[in-house]
Amino acid sequence: MKNVFAVVMLFVSILNLQAKKYDISLHLEEGRTYVQNMVTEMTIVQEFNGQEIKISMAIDGGMEYLVKEVTETSYELDVKYTSLGIKMDMPLAKMEFQSGQVINDSITDMMALLFNKLVGKTFQLNLDKKGKVNSVTGINEILTGLLDGLPEVSEEKRMEFSEQINSSFGEEAVTKSLEMQTAIFPDQSVNIGETWSKETTFKSTMVFEMNTTYVLESIENEVYIITSTSNLIAPKMDKFEMKNGVFSKTELSGTATRKIEVIIKSGWVRASNENQNISGNIFMKMTKEADVITVPMKIEGTTTISN
Repeated sequence: MKNVFAVVMLFVSILNLQAKKYDISLHLEEGRTYVQNMVTEMTIVQEFNGQEIKISMAIDGGMEYLVKEVTETSYELDVKYTSLGIKMDMPLAKMEFQSGQVINDSITDMMALLFNKLVGKTFQLNLDKKGKVNSVTGINEILTGLLDGLPEVSEEKRMEFSEQINSSFGEEAVTKSLEMQTAIFPDQSVNIGETWSKETTFKSTMVFEMNTTYVLESIENEVYIITSTSNLIAPKMDKFEMKNGVFSKTELSGTATRKIEVIIKSGWVRASNENQNISGNIFMKMTKEADVITVPMKIEGTTTISN
């Protein structure tokens, strides 16, 4: 009888463990600074006129988040980049720009010069307890002053730089980029093994609509282990748009898988590893009336976050 009772109690304990729900949310401390370092590496392969063109790229950046105010529903943070860098390996050239880099030629090293002017500048971020970005303020004012004091370049070149900087660091781009890292929590409490979904739009040099399914895999050493699978689709373009001197439109789609470690006490992402695979076609025309050139493209990448 004692053995039967022990088995029943063990069974009840297992059921209770499985039924336990977890409220995965942010629990940031006022006055504390949280940090993240992100490294994205990608390989882009295009086929053009029967030839394969391969471009390798690595982008790295560090950020600090100082919690200025905690309310019942949200957090007000001061955010700044602590480092920025990019490396590119192309068929005819290699380039590397890093914040803190000694500027030898202000024209050649203009990207490093821009990184130096961006790093250390503070903007404001308001997050709710589930990581959704309520607002980003102050970033556009920072970007407005970035091109001041740069070497004399043509107005066309200045506009090109301005467009590139805004597409990567403008308010909309920063909002979407931050939200991809923070707005990952379920709206309701979940069991281990339970799933939830999020739909987001990521905009940088390309726009992707993302439908992501998350699952709470386990709890290990005071850390939530979460995995996710995303479907990425670039919205179909009805018409050609002028970019980089040519008319183009894209048809791209792919998937991404991710493993995330979230500290239970704070809700802060301790580590994250994501793999992306994207493929499709870019359609180009040199002029509005020219024949369409189809360029197959494949993108493979990884994004790693640590703190």
